Amino acid sequence: MFNFNKYLKAYKWKEDNINYYYIPHEYAIKFYLNNFDPDTIDKVSNGIPMIEQKNWEKIYQKVMDTARDWLKENQQQLLKEVNQKLFKAEWDKYAMGNISAWEMSSLCFYYHDHELKNINNRKYGIVDFNNLPVIPEVDYFFKRNGVQIPIYKLCRIAGTVIGKNDTRHSVVLLTTSGVVNVKLTRDYYAMFNRQISEVNDKGEKKVKEKGWFTRGTKLLVTGYRRDDTFVAKKYKSTGGHQLYKIIEVAGKNISLTATRYGMEENNE
Repeated sequence: MFNFNKYLKAYKWKEDNINYYYIPHEYAIKFYLNNFDPDTIDKVSNGIPMIEQKNWEKIYQKVMDTARDWLKENQQQLLKEVNQKLFKAEWDKYAMGNISAWEMSSLCFYYHDHELKNINNRKYGIVDFNNLPVIPEVDYFFKRNGVQIPIYKLCRIAGTVIGKNDTRHSVVLLTTSGVVNVKLTRDYYAMFNRQISEVNDKGEKKVKEKGWFTRGTKLLVTGYRRDDTFVAKKYKSTGGHQLYKIIEVAGKNISLTATRYGMEENNE
């Protein structure tokens, strides 16, 4: 009823110094006929029903009086439920996760255990960066235009973002065994670094997803080690994706996504 009243106010018409509301859409006409007396429609102009504003106000107030009485009778319970929802909204915004997640959000380091400490590394193909060879290990070569091109053995590392460098297209990950610099290509970095926003019906710009390289975001990256840098890389023959966002940690298991907001879902 409240929404329908707002809808009618968008279709105001004045005729012979009398204010009318007209109902131009079929679904709105159906709603009116299903809920109100058809005889309360004052006139029809060009096939469109119209109701005088003062007559509609009487109908609206009568229906809303019922809602007002119910609100008064249940005021304390409703206030309790509203406050619980408001509290939960703030909690979800600022306090989701565990102590380690809060430490990273507020202090940018883990005083307690790393959030990824207990996950099943073997299941997700995660290795310790420090145990990788400094010179990338070649899996095989293939020849193109007479040139031998090395295909490196790839692996995965996982960690929490603690920094980034837009100029160098690199991200700093804090893994369970230390800090690792991850190098990405310019285009790939830009694709996941940007913040995604949308303009709503009111013309307000709302953030739908922050960039993946904001502090505290947990990532799973495919690539290889070169000197002191982990180079993000994926070949056509490589299974999975070059970059995943860890969206949930549940004991030894993690939930992953390789897609951004508005893209086709691809969660694991």
